[in-house]
Amino acid sequence: NEYFDLITSNNGLNNVQDLGKSLAECFRTCKKGGHLIFTINLPDTMKEFYGIFQSVLNDQKLENQIEKMKEHIYQKRRPLVEMCELVQHSGFNVEKKIEKSFSYRFVDGPTMLHYFMIREFFMPSWKEIIPEKNVSTLFKEIESRLNQLSKDNGELVLTIPYVCVLCGKK
Repeated sequence: NEYFDLITSNNGLNNVQDLGKSLAECFRTCKKGGHLIFTINLPDTMKEFYGIFQSVLNDQKLENQIEKMKEHIYQKRRPLVEMCELVQHSGFNVEKKIEKSFSYRFVDGPTMLHYFMIREFFMPSWKEIIPEKNVSTLFKEIESRLNQLSKDNGELVLTIPYVCVLCGKK
């Protein structure tokens, strides 16, 4: 109890099973006057990809999968207002929020889809959204549309908005 002066998390909180329990543990172990500082990616992360993903699902009349995709986004990237409410509910005070963004740039769809981070950390959950029999066909179409977007813009850009939140324990 009350051991740490500073607890940090760089995109860790969006990957825990029980966010409330994790925040409560941060609060329990943080000293009075200590801080929790965390970053999280925001819901519009890779909106360029998710727009294409939704369009392909829509074209295939896979409305249930669109809802699964939206739930996947929500589970990994909660809205900032909700995150701040959860942090405050755990006992911390939100003292400062700094919102920024960066971009991933790729030559085309295959480059993006085979990028290590995408392949290892995103692709498995994206494939879970789609019925197994449709995975190959749908990802070929997604790749084709990513290629068209790259051709139209000279590159494929994925926007990653994030926020750094400073929280204090009184």
